[in-house]
Amino acid sequence: MARRSKIVPFSRDYRRPPKWGMGLPKRRGQRRRGPLSGLGAKVVLGLVLLLLVIGTAGDAANGWIKAASDCRVLKIVDGDTVTMSCRGQWSKRARIRGLDTPELYSPGCPSEYRRAVAATYALRWTLLTARRISIFRDGYDIYDRALIRLRVDGVNVSIPMISGGWARSYDGGERKGWCA
Repeated sequence: MARRSKIVPFSRDYRRPPKWGMGLPKRRGQRRRGPLSGLGAKVVLGLVLLLLVIGTAGDAANGWIKAASDCRVLKIVDGDTVTMSCRGQWSKRARIRGLDTPELYSPGCPSEYRRAVAATYALRWTLLTARRISIFRDGYDIYDRALIRLRVDGVNVSIPMISGGWARSYDGGERKGWCA
């Protein structure tokens, strides 16, 4: 009768804990890559940078090309605030009269932030698709921002913003909240 040996062959794999949830094992000589590695990451990063440049530089180019007055839109800050440049002056923040949009930089709730982003892009799109942009200054507010009347193709910009649901009519005084 043959004797059975009680010796267990040694292997390093016996001591390793299982890697649960780590996917398929790596093949030798092959690095495991994530979904955004290599060329994919470069493409995504390039698109993000392009959108940032178009967003801010596009505002300035749009304001310079389509300006019908001595002031030009340099940047859209939020749905009712722009940065403008007038002849002989540096850039200055300006608040658009006749409308109130949700606050982008100090929102009261997540829904207000989402509405503020939508209002900002609605104003950007309105100015981008315009053929002619006119700015008329109306004084200054308590934050030393210029108060302006912004006209797009002869129409006050507050009309499409309010009718689209991105803004409310506002002529001063206490503002209502945007949180539901």
